[in-house]
Amino acid sequence: MNKKFILSTSLILLVGLAVFVSALSTDSQHNVKLNLNKGWNLVGMYAFDDSFSDLTNSGFIEVAYIYDNINKEYIQLYPNRDVGKIASSGILERWGTTAVWIYTKEAREFAPSSIDQPAQLSSIQLKQGWNFLSITPEMWNKAFNDFKGSCDIQKIYGYEQNNWAGLSLTFPINHEELIGSGLIVKVSSDCTLSSSTSGVNPPALP
Repeated sequence: MNKKFILSTSLILLVGLAVFVSALSTDSQHNVKLNLNKGWNLVGMYAFDDSFSDLTNSGFIEVAYIYDNINKEYIQLYPNRDVGKIASSGILERWGTTAVWIYTKEAREFAPSSIDQPAQLSSIQLKQGWNFLSITPEMWNKAFNDFKGSCDIQKIYGYEQNNWAGLSLTFPINHEELIGSGLIVKVSSDCTLSSSTSGVNPPALP
């Protein structure tokens, strides 16, 4: 089944935007096609993970940044990769769960050579303040309320052609087009996401 990461009409009505900036499609063999618009794109690293070098070698992106949510700063991934900051920040440990800014010279389709399985929700730790996050298949048919775990989520935003789109905790991730997109999430303190069943207790005895 193909998955294209462009927001549908029903999603547009919910968030008041046209589309998110990037698109991801996958098939049963985990082949992907990433459609990038000209300009800034906020893309989940889950979309290409180990194939990020394929993207930078393609020649049609100008710059890429990843956000260090511990030191609260951007680190350049391309063209001048800051190896020292990347190593000291611990970003590599959450490589497949974060999102990245990519600035493209023109609208292009990109097909990564591989894609890894995403980290489980219960292993995704958010830091106080803003965090960049990939939407992964485990979030399918859930709202943030279902997997927020110990997090007090204050704000959620997607990005569309130089505009931010606010999302609610009850917004359902039931559009296949969302898988692989990038979002930013603001939390009040350090916390960990969870699956929809974590922390759910049976009814109290009468």
